This record gives sequence, C-alpha cells and structure tokens, in this order.
Amino acid sequence: IGVGGAANELALASPLHQELVTKISIGFGPTADAMKADYLMYKALPIQVAIIRATTADSSGNLSFEHESLLCDQRIIAAAAANSGGVVLAQVKRICETGSLPSRAVGVPGAMVDCVCVVDESEHDVYHPMSYTKRSDPVLYGKIRSPVEDVPKMQLNERKIIARRASFALKPGKVIN
Repeated sequence: IGVGGAANELALASPLHQELVTKISIGFGPTADAMKADYLMYKALPIQVAIIRATTADSSGNLSFEHESLLCDQRIIAAAAANSGGVVLAQVKRICETGSLPSRAVGVPGAMVDCVCVVDESEHDVYHPMSYTKRSDPVLYGKIRSPVEDVPKMQLNERKIIARRASFALKPGKVIN
C-alpha cells in the first residue's frame, strides 16, 4: 500500500491515520501554480516521558556519560520530551556538586532534566549495569584498550560465516549500524 506511511489497508482506514497524515501541495518558483509538488505532512506526536541513563548528575541536573559505552541520542530524546512539554527522568550512578562537571563533559544540560534518580551503589549490578553481561567495563567506555590476544577467537559456526561474509560488503568511510 505505502500511502502516507500506512503499511496495509487496516492502517490506512484507521481514524488515527487520518489525524496523523495530511497531503499538502507546495508551489515553487515565480509561477507557483506551474511548479507544484505534493508532500506528506506528519503531525508531531508529543513525547510525554523520556527516561535516559547517565553516569553522573550535578545538583543542577547536568548529566555526564563517562562510564556509559555509548553517547547516542540522550540529548535528542531529552530535547524532544522537553519541547513537547514532557518530563525527562535521568537514572544515574552518582550525584556531584554543581560546577564540578567540566562543561565539555556535559552531555545533557540540566535545563532539560526534570528528575534525577540515583541508583544505590549496592544495586548497580542489578539496576545500572553497563550491559546484560558486564557490570562495568572500561574497555567499552574507552578508558583503556584490551590487548588483542585477550579477545577470544570466534568458533567457526554459522554466526562467524555470516559475519565474515557481511564484512566483505563494508566499504571504507561508510557508516553501518
């Protein structure tokens, strides 16, 4: 189907689809009527709550991510919720005094954060681990580099064959996810 982002007939007939997508015509150039193009305008959905994770928060709510493996969309998520009138909740390992975080280390400014929740240190393994398999790994957040000989060799199975085949498709300078 592919009409206005609808995946099927049921989605296209949905009253929600009618509210979210509008077809508009925009004219360009000196004779706007002669050069019209049709576009789909999607209504922005309000974000009511954003939950983000950081390592440290100061007393003003500024967040830093020094023990997190990735700094991805935390600022974008917080901004989207704040701009929608939503609430931004941040889970952190620790609190520090205002002004003690270097300004370049602040990943999300305190003006976007409504609530900071500190995980008790005794519960970091349960509620604030770095990943499903590791509590905290300085290799993952770039503090140190792991010796190459410490990385276990992957056994030859279907996963390794698929990974090896996929690596042939990689091109220099390209970004993958």
